[in-house]
Amino acid sequence: MDVKKNTRSKLSLTALLFSNRFIKSPIIRIAIIFAIIIACLLMIKVAIMAFYITVFMLVAFLILGTWQRFTKLKKSKTLN
Repeated sequence: MDVKKNTRSKLSLTALLFSNRFIKSPIIRIAIIFAIIIACLLMIKVAIMAFYITVFMLVAFLILGTWQRFTKLKKSKTLN
């Protein structure tokens, strides 16, 4: 793909990646593609882990609140 100087600002990232003028080595192109894929997979993994941590914290606080309510109820029944 031939890239002209005046259209360089209008090119997308994909066009810049596959143009022969900016990145000449196919090994570097493959390395960049793998780096982008790995970065996307890591972002997905971090998002899933954040979701799991949020659910775990929510369940932990619900159990803690229920336990505190149960112990208060148990204390009030023993006093009566």
